Amino acid sequence: NALSVALPATLALFFIQDRIGAGAQAGWLLGLYFLAGAAGLPLWSRLAQRIGAARAWRCGMVLSVLAFSATVLLGPGDLLPYALVCAGAGLALGADLALPPVLLAARIPPGVQAAGYFGVWTLLGKLALAVSGLALPLLAMLGYTPGMAATSQGGWALALLYAGLPCVFKLAALLALSRGVITTPEETP
Repeated sequence: NALSVALPATLALFFIQDRIGAGAQAGWLLGLYFLAGAAGLPLWSRLAQRIGAARAWRCGMVLSVLAFSATVLLGPGDLLPYALVCAGAGLALGADLALPPVLLAARIPPGVQAAGYFGVWTLLGKLALAVSGLALPLLAMLGYTPGMAATSQGGWALALLYAGLPCVFKLAALLALSRGVITTPEETP
């Protein structure tokens, strides 16, 4: 799941500039994404109280994929559709920010120091960011050069790595959570 967030974070400015053609609009688009994420935090918390943190997180994952998947098809001039993606994906980000730490905290045995668990959690998030940096040389191998035409082969590669691959990672995490590969206390018999 961390890779599904880290990869678009690494490539967002390239996508906004070269695929949407709205580099001058990047500031407010990113602001919209993070404001929607912050606004979603209390909504996800309330939903988790009603249906459980794992189920609420699964809902957030589905919303994320629904909001983000069509981004692959966006191109030059699609500023309004991309702004809607930023709002929807940002809202889903609230679930990723609020709920996984709750699930981790519930898994820590009583009397055990939590610092190690959260340290590993943070390390894995940083590792996901580092791995997402490998997208840049991969994009170069696929023909993408910053500043190139959005409809070129490299522009399509950018769209697939920015939006398509993160949706695959998110669906894999959702499947793992749904199939019990990742167990949660609220779902353990």
